[in-house]
Amino acid sequence: MKRLELMEFLKEVLSVCGESIMMEMVWLNKTESIASGEDNDYQLVTTSSSVTLDQECLIPVIEKFGMKMKKQGKLWIFSKNE
Repeated sequence: MKRLELMEFLKEVLSVCGESIMMEMVWLNKTESIASGEDNDYQLVTTSSSVTLDQECLIPVIEKFGMKMKKQGKLWIFSKNE
């Protein structure tokens, strides 16, 4: 997903889920190498002190944006569902 799309997704998550989501760090991770930053596709990566995120709250937002969520160690990764 493009950076602006991911920022809109993050805003929606924080708006809808509020304090049921505790994110310690959030960053974008490139999924491919392209010269222009606006043309790159990114994933949204977050860490959380809790073992699970409030998936009941997240799932409708993830579906709305056509995304998928996966856990990799202590990281939660949100990317385009392709």
